[in-house]
Amino acid sequence: MGESEVEWLKAENARLTKQVEQLIKDLHRIDNARQAAVNQCAVMAEEVERLNSFLAYGDVMNEAIGERGEACLSIDVSNL
Repeated sequence: MGESEVEWLKAENARLTKQVEQLIKDLHRIDNARQAAVNQCAVMAEEVERLNSFLAYGDVMNEAIGERGEACLSIDVSNL
């Protein structure tokens, strides 16, 4: 193996090492972004559940108010 070939191999090794280091940095950046997205999804899922509970409660209240409203209306009409 000649000296020029050894120098080329050293340079190639250095180039590939830098490339691997950059790929690892990119992998960490992508993983952090993925984790942030997972956390946002969890927060949004909790908010959806809260809103669904609120809507379900609103539906129950509307039914109860509707029934009472009809009862009050019939009382008011009979008093006329």
